[in-house]
Amino acid sequence: MRGWEQIESNVVKKRIKAVCKITSPVSWLQRLRGQVIPSAYEFREITKIFNEYGITDVWGVPNGK
Repeated sequence: MRGWEQIESNVVKKRIKAVCKITSPVSWLQRLRGQVIPSAYEFREITKIFNEYGITDVWGVPNGK
């Protein structure tokens, strides 16, 4: 299970959007679905955010497919 599926928090969402400079719902969904690959910086920062909540299995294929 991916990180987002384990927490789905508005606070986490806002932090990820800030790191990735996401300003629209469409951009958020593209990222969430894996249509946009995060940069190395974004990858590290997003991983750190989830780790703060004890989530270490952050990355993966949506819905286990």
